[in-house]
Amino acid sequence: MTTRGMSIRSCDRSELEPVLNALELSDRQLLGKYIDLGFEKEYNVYLAAGNPRLAVKLDDGQGVVYERWLDGQPDLPVPQLLGTAVVDGHTWHAFEERGGEDLQCLRRETATAAGKGLARLHARFWSESPATNVNGTRAEKFALVAKHLPSLSLALTERADRAASAPSTLCENDLLPMNVLWDGHDATIIDFGHADISPYFGDPARFVAFGKPEGGYYVQTTDAREEFLTQYFEIIRSMPGTTLDRARFDRDIALGEIAELSLVLATHIRRTTKLADVASQPEFERVLQLAHTLG
Repeated sequence: MTTRGMSIRSCDRSELEPVLNALELSDRQLLGKYIDLGFEKEYNVYLAAGNPRLAVKLDDGQGVVYERWLDGQPDLPVPQLLGTAVVDGHTWHAFEERGGEDLQCLRRETATAAGKGLARLHARFWSESPATNVNGTRAEKFALVAKHLPSLSLALTERADRAASAPSTLCENDLLPMNVLWDGHDATIIDFGHADISPYFGDPARFVAFGKPEGGYYVQTTDAREEFLTQYFEIIRSMPGTTLDRARFDRDIALGEIAELSLVLATHIRRTTKLADVASQPEFERVLQLAHTLG
């Protein structure tokens, strides 16, 4: 399987043989190991042939997420967990591999599927009550950005206040377009290693935060972006008891985008305190535009 960013590279079966045996998959052909061509990153995820094909993955926190929320819910747009084994003190999982292209180049039809799929997942665990967990590491990074870029201080404060009061749901919490697959009909959301009950807007905001109409790693036309957000919002709004309106939703997404872009800027600030260097980053202009839009 090859997509714009992800690919399968052949590997020595012996490195995974004990895991395949423990998962009772010794009869499966090992097709290779996942790599990200764009970031030149290799993952501890392997693809095994069969029906269904399986993604054999070293546990990164997904086991707990599936145990608490996702296991035994085949109607949700997530891979099914089909096996677990412990080998040499490490936990491995076998997930259904649904295949398809990732959404690094978002089109209108894939945006429709992604918006609907994410809304279905969020609707299942939706609560009008806010999340109770707080990511302290993020707060420290936001404070760093506000210190060096005071023009973002008000927006980041508003984002923190909104995160403490917004509706919550089970969020994937790393919902980049590469973590959504499209099979020609439906979208599947993958990689729940960071998932938790969180402010609802984090997932849709992260999905669109780094998209550009052309060029860049994530390509999203304005039309495709709007289609994704509208499909998501319409499903959430239709749920009984939901108080969210479109104006509030759009502001939440903007706040979420500011947060995502600020996290990137925080990394650059830690590398250099020269504002000119930070201002040269592509996220800088975008985050200032968003803050200005909020007023």
